[in-house]
Amino acid sequence: MAHVRMGEVWAPTMMEDEADVVLSMEPLEGLRVAAQFLRPGGWALINSRPWMPVDVAVGRVEYPAAESIIDGLGKLGASVISLDATELALEAGNARAANTVMLGGLFALGVLDLSEENLFGAMEERWTERLVEVNRTAYGLGYRTVRHLLGRQHE
Repeated sequence: MAHVRMGEVWAPTMMEDEADVVLSMEPLEGLRVAAQFLRPGGWALINSRPWMPVDVAVGRVEYPAAESIIDGLGKLGASVISLDATELALEAGNARAANTVMLGGLFALGVLDLSEENLFGAMEERWTERLVEVNRTAYGLGYRTVRHLLGRQHE
């Protein structure tokens, strides 16, 4: 878990019920973090692809159904967007770009005061042309998927 705070910041980590967004690379972990930190009415942006903990892998416990995790987030007052960022990253050319898929989804929510130009500029300064290409594609897939899902919520 990592905390990213922007604006007037008085402490390095979130206080309970203070986060505007919980972005999670794993559904159950997203619920766990949201239960503590997400403010009512905040966003839960969740990669729907579970990573099975050891207890699940050895059969000691069952992983909850995706619907129950989404329901739990809703009961916390979250606006929930769930997408398979891992599959979209594979489509972009590299499963490790799932985090960039999620970053594109985060930009699509309109909650960041950052420009795409600065984001892509930072990528270009640090990465090879191939990595930039894969991550631009991953970002676009995440952005478009979340915009599409947001549109479906208002139908």
